Amino acid sequence: MPSDPVIPKLIIGRGSPVRNFSIRVECRQHNAPYRPQQPRLPITNYMHSTLSAKIKPVYLLVLACGLFFVSDGRILVGLIAVQAGFWLYAGLGLGELLRGTSRLKWFFLLVIISYLLIPPVDTRPDFRIDLGWFEIGVYLSGLEHAALMLGRVFLLVFTSLWVRLSEPTGTFVTALGKLGLPESIAIVIDAGLSLAGSGEKTGGKGRGDGRGGGRGDGQSARQQQNGWRGLRFADIRQARFSFMDDLIGHALLKSRAYLREHYPHMNEAVRRDAAIILAVVVAIMSLKLLQILPGLPFAPGHKNVVVIPLLLMASLATRSRFGGFSAGVAVGIVSFLLGYGKFGAFEILQFALPGLLADLLAPVLVGGSGLGLLVRLAILGALLGLARFAANFMVLMLAGSPELAWLAFTPMLISQVVFGGLSGLVCVYVVKRQSNHGFNEPGQPGTTITKQGDTHA
Repeated sequence: MPSDPVIPKLIIGRGSPVRNFSIRVECRQHNAPYRPQQPRLPITNYMHSTLSAKIKPVYLLVLACGLFFVSDGRILVGLIAVQAGFWLYAGLGLGELLRGTSRLKWFFLLVIISYLLIPPVDTRPDFRIDLGWFEIGVYLSGLEHAALMLGRVFLLVFTSLWVRLSEPTGTFVTALGKLGLPESIAIVIDAGLSLAGSGEKTGGKGRGDGRGGGRGDGQSARQQQNGWRGLRFADIRQARFSFMDDLIGHALLKSRAYLREHYPHMNEAVRRDAAIILAVVVAIMSLKLLQILPGLPFAPGHKNVVVIPLLLMASLATRSRFGGFSAGVAVGIVSFLLGYGKFGAFEILQFALPGLLADLLAPVLVGGSGLGLLVRLAILGALLGLARFAANFMVLMLAGSPELAWLAFTPMLISQVVFGGLSGLVCVYVVKRQSNHGFNEPGQPGTTITKQGDTHA
C-alpha cells in the first residue's frame, strides 16, 4: 500500500523570544495529525525550575564566607568549573565575563608582584635582580600561592556576575524581599534601578560638551538639567554648600513623584521614609555622572565629601532607627546590580557599613554648635570614610595579600579617611539645614523632609 504523500507546509508562528516571528518549512505526511510545536521558553525559565532566584543570593553569601577557608587548589578549580557550568547554562557568553573581570587586572598584577617579592613561607629566592645599589630577590614559588588566592577573588566576582546577569532585575529584587528584606527597601531598590538606570547614559563625561572648546566647563547635560554645577574646592573654602539643596531637592522630587505614580496605595508614613531613602539612592548614583572636585583626576574616596553627608541625612531624616543602614544597603545593591564596582557583591559593604555607623554614632556625635560640632562631624566623617574602605579590605583579606599589597593600598585608605574628615564641613551644613527647615523640593519651599513631619510652612 503506497504511503501518504509528503506535502511541504509553510508554518508561521512564534519562535525565539529574541525575534517576534520565525518562518520554518516542515515536511509532514498528508494524513499525519498536526501537533503544534511549543514555543521556546527563555533560558531563565529553565533556570527557575532548577535554581530559583531566591537561592542565588543565599548561594552567593555562603560562597563569599566559605572562600576564606578554601586552601586546596583542587577544590577551588572544581568550584570554578561548577560556576562555569552555571554560567553557560544561563546562556551567558565570554564577552560578559571579560567585561566584568577586566577591572581586576591591576589588582591581580599588584598581588602577583607582591607574592613574587615576598614569599608566603621562608625560602631562598630563585634568582636576584641587581639594581646597582641593592638587589631584589624573586621567589617563583609565590606564583602558586598567588594563583590560589586570586582564584578565590575571581570565583567571587565570577559568581557575583552570574547572579546579577542571569536573572531579570525585578525577579532578583522580589527574591530579596522573600529572603526577609523589608518591603519598603525592596521597593526603593526597584525604584532606584528604574530612576538611576534610565539616566545613566545621558550627558557627557565633563569634556567636550558641544561648546566648541573641547574641554568645556566640565558639566554634563544631566548635570545642567538637574541644575547642579558640581562641587569644587572653592565651594569648600568659601563654605558654599547650597549645592546640597539642588542635589537633594531634585532627587526628592523624582523620588516622591515615582512613588506616588507606581505605589499610590503605600502607607503615608512608609512612603515618607521610602522617599527619603530613594532620594539618597538617586543622589548618590547621580554622582557617578557628575563632577566632584574636578581638580583631582585620581583621588580615591573624593566622593566621600558628598556621599557621607547623604548617608548622614538619611539617618537623621528618617523615622526608622536604621535609616542610614537602609539607605546604604539600597545604594549598595543598586550599584551592584548596575555593574558598578570591581569587587562584585563586596560593593554593597562600602555603602552599608558607613550607613550603619552613621546610625550608631550620629546620636552621640551630632549636637551642639560651633567648632565642637565641626570637630565631632569631622571625626564621624573620617570613621565613615574608613568604613568605605570595607570592599578593598575584604578583597585583600580574601586574597591573603602579603604586606607589600597592604602597603600599596595604604594611600587609598588614607585618601578615604581624609576626604571623609573633609566631609565634616558639608555634614555641618546638612545637620543645621535638617534641624531648621529640612531640604525642599524645587519650587515647593514649604515641603521638607524633617524628622518631625512631612510639611512645614
